[in-house]
Amino acid sequence: MHANDSKGALGSHLDRHENIGKGQIGEAGFSRILTHLKLREKPFILETPRDDDEEERLDIRTLKRLSVRARA
Repeated sequence: MHANDSKGALGSHLDRHENIGKGQIGEAGFSRILTHLKLREKPFILETPRDDDEEERLDIRTLKRLSVRARA
């Protein structure tokens, strides 16, 4: 499963990626995705825009935080 937020709204036909929690899906949406019974053990491929390695690390930390926070 690809993990990226979306710049465009649902149905906009805009395939532009955004960093985790910064787009239309948002942190609440990712919390639900990451903890869904059928998805929470599946591998995710990070597919977000980045200008440097720190931005990629931030997306990974955000995914981990949302996964743990939602399960608690």
